[in-house]
Amino acid sequence: LRVEVVRQGVDCDFFRPGVERFEVELQPPVVLVVGALSPEKAPDLAIDAVAKTRASLVLAGEGPLATAMDALARERLGPDRFRRLSLEREAMPGLYAAADLLLAPSPREAGPLAALEAMACNKPVVATADSARHELVGDSGVLVEEPDSESFSAAIERALSLQWGDRPRHQALSHSVDDSAQKLGDLLCELGRKRP
Repeated sequence: LRVEVVRQGVDCDFFRPGVERFEVELQPPVVLVVGALSPEKAPDLAIDAVAKTRASLVLAGEGPLATAMDALARERLGPDRFRRLSLEREAMPGLYAAADLLLAPSPREAGPLAALEAMACNKPVVATADSARHELVGDSGVLVEEPDSESFSAAIERALSLQWGDRPRHQALSHSVDDSAQKLGDLLCELGRKRP
């Protein structure tokens, strides 16, 4: 038995730096969380972590916890440091451009697509540490071993203080959708040749 892994890829032509910024109307720095507002994504952890920093927070998504997360964020961050948005895919590169970093606090998501999209837009990522995210993020962000609000807030402040250059973009290019499609195509061709 042979196992091959084809990693999720990102469209680095669509998600790229240099696009017009979406106006989030918040004081910088801006931390962005993208995804469903559901328990497994840990949006409450993101709110608690950002509340302990100097940053503002944009939650981009909908879900069963939307109302509760809006109330929690208004309580912890106030109206001047929080905004929740729900945008179409076409607007997402501009939203990434408006952010200083992406926060991905979910402990259960092996390869968050939002992390790849953010890095393709040359934004660093703060995420929970595990082997999949070590490979995905590489040196393009700060990974958190202890997924609690204090650790995430320290990681956010650290990420905001570093000069990232083009590292996030280069990391995303190593996970492009073109490369993933090519690998999958090669594997399918190989399997087709081995059929009896």
